[in-house]
Amino acid sequence: MDQPIVHEVDISALIPSLQSHLPYSLPLLRRLQHSRIHVSSTAKYLTTVSPSSSGTGTGTETGPSPWLAAWVDLHARPETQVIIYSSLEALPLHVPSSHDTLDWDRVRAQLLALLSYIKTRLMPEYLQTIESNASASLNASPVSRAFKIGHLHTKLFSLLTVSGEYIPNAKMIPGLRVHRYDYPPYNKYLFAYPPVISSDTNTNTDTNTDVELSPGYSFTDRHGHRGLSLHHYELICRRSSVPRTPKSLATFFGVAIYAHSPVLKLEVSPSDGDGTSSSDGDGDRDTDDPVAWAFLSAEGTLAVLHVEPEHRGRGLALLASRAVMRRGMTEDGIWGGSGQKVWVHADVLPQNMASCRVMEKLGGVVGWSCTWTDLEFD
Repeated sequence: MDQPIVHEVDISALIPSLQSHLPYSLPLLRRLQHSRIHVSSTAKYLTTVSPSSSGTGTGTETGPSPWLAAWVDLHARPETQVIIYSSLEALPLHVPSSHDTLDWDRVRAQLLALLSYIKTRLMPEYLQTIESNASASLNASPVSRAFKIGHLHTKLFSLLTVSGEYIPNAKMIPGLRVHRYDYPPYNKYLFAYPPVISSDTNTNTDTNTDVELSPGYSFTDRHGHRGLSLHHYELICRRSSVPRTPKSLATFFGVAIYAHSPVLKLEVSPSDGDGTSSSDGDGDRDTDDPVAWAFLSAEGTLAVLHVEPEHRGRGLALLASRAVMRRGMTEDGIWGGSGQKVWVHADVLPQNMASCRVMEKLGGVVGWSCTWTDLEFD
């Protein structure tokens, strides 16, 4: 078997082939589309071949099959730093034949080649930058050489284990050290909608959607402003269990729901970020704070879904989710205008029954399972 060679490529060389692999390529495709608008000077776009814009990405048009592509931005830490897609993810998982086994062996070799590339070509510059910045701080913590891979298909993770299985406390193949991974893994819910959605200018109805809120709630604050103010992103990051920065959150596509009977304002100190809230009528801020919100992340997944405790049980999670997904799928939305089926996805742990019910009510169907993992490559 030939040793895979990792190439750095332009986004335009990857997007067409990834589009032909929808919905399986969703996380990487959406991340690349996001990167076209929100450019990062430290992001790298890699592949084991150079997928052809005219081919399907699985045949001879693109070189040896299978192929692997990735987005890598080590400077994105503490958020996801690597997203990987293999063309074999688009194939059904069944009892493997000898030919299938050979293909998966190739994918394993491609994964290891990618991890080696990250370690030898990208990690040194990243560490140098981090250590240089840390030298100016008296309380700098040791720099981790691990990197976070997100949305990793459990089949791809299994290729890195000795047993070839996705099991608890899996023993990894030599050269890999895994600090953590999710067990059980996340279910990847898929949602498909037509690109044209009806619109309504009522403040209780989200623009470009048909999502109408109950009396007392609105998609605008008490001043008639739709969306979020800058200070809201810090509040939302404190509410989230997933590490995010206000700067990155501000690049996500989101919706917010406000309560107007009465206006509820939430103040959270750094010491009580446990979701508790209190009424505040001092009027120091120009806008009241939202009571529910939902975002489409850089990978196009329904993320940062939250409803304040005192407003739960009123269907706001479902309404916020539907609103943000449909706003992203309208004809003039971030993924609309193609005249084709538009996809959104969400990652939910199977034991989170409340969130699973919301996904099912939204019409979501589980497509596969995935994990987030922090690993080092020796």
